[in-house]
Amino acid sequence: FVRQNLKRMLTNRFIPTRQVHSIILDAKLEQLLIDSTRQAEGGTYLAIDPVQLNAIYSNLKQLAERVRDNGFIPIVMTSAMVRRQFRKISEQLDVTVLSFTEIDSDVELIQEGIVRL
Repeated sequence: FVRQNLKRMLTNRFIPTRQVHSIILDAKLEQLLIDSTRQAEGGTYLAIDPVQLNAIYSNLKQLAERVRDNGFIPIVMTSAMVRRQFRKISEQLDVTVLSFTEIDSDVELIQEGIVRL
């Protein structure tokens, strides 16, 4: 995981105040992403029902708008195992997706919401 070696740079770039108003993923959602990740010749993809995918996207969009309305930049914190796949889901939204292992340990996490199934 190259990004984990870039902790300081990622933290300084995305969390310069050392305080992040974060959106996290529900444990069931993280497990769904892990279970739904499929390997193909060109890389990995998510094999999730479109209705579920739309619900996840809508939930994230709503939470991101709330964080923005409160004057903060929406940052989604995930486990390292699902960061890349969740980033694909959130591509059309103006949110940053980081894993917990990619930020310095002295960053204060303030949970603003949870993306649920």
